Amino acid sequence: MSHAPVEEWAEKAKGSAALELERLIRTKATEHASKTQTEITVTPVELPVDQFFTLPLGQNILELLGEDERENFQKRQFYGTWDKGLFPAASFDSWTGEYLLVMRLTFSQDIRWWKRLYPHEGASIAYSTRNNYFPDFIAQDQAGRYWIIEGKSDKGHDDHIVQQKREAAVNLVSQLVSTPALKTPPGAT
Repeated sequence: MSHAPVEEWAEKAKGSAALELERLIRTKATEHASKTQTEITVTPVELPVDQFFTLPLGQNILELLGEDERENFQKRQFYGTWDKGLFPAASFDSWTGEYLLVMRLTFSQDIRWWKRLYPHEGASIAYSTRNNYFPDFIAQDQAGRYWIIEGKSDKGHDDHIVQQKREAAVNLVSQLVSTPALKTPPGAT
C-alpha cells in the first residue's frame, strides 16, 4: 500500500485495493499452477467399470442417425444399438467430436470394440496440478492395442487446454508402457 499513489486511504479506496489485490493473487496463482509440473501417479482403473448398462429413468434409446441427420442429434441422449460398443447404447456431448467419431470406430475394420467413458467411472487424467479430465472413449484395435480417445471438433483442436490434456495423456501412456508391473503379460489382451 505504501507504493500506491494514494495519500489518504478512505474506506472505499481500501475496499478497491483489497479487491484488486485479490484478483492479482488469483491470477498469479492460476498462472503458477498451470506452469507447475504435475507428478504422474498411475492408479489403474479396470474397464469396463460398469458391468451392466442401466438406462437413466425417463430416458429412451434413440435410433442411430446417419451422417446427414445432424439436425436431429440431441446432446446427452442415448443412441443405440452399437455393434462394437461394449454396451448397447451411449450418450454423446457433441455431434462431430463424439457421435461421428463413434460411427467411424464402429465401421472401422481395425477396431475390435469401443466404450464410452463416463465421469462417474473414475477414469481420469490430471492435466494440471488442479484439473483432471475424463477421456471420452477407450477402444481396442484388432492388434490388441488400447486407445484413449478424446474427441474434439476442428475448432477445439488447437485450444491450449486441449493441448495440455493431450500432453498429459501422452505422458501417462509413456509411463504405463515403461512400468513393468503395469505391462500386460505375454498372450493376454
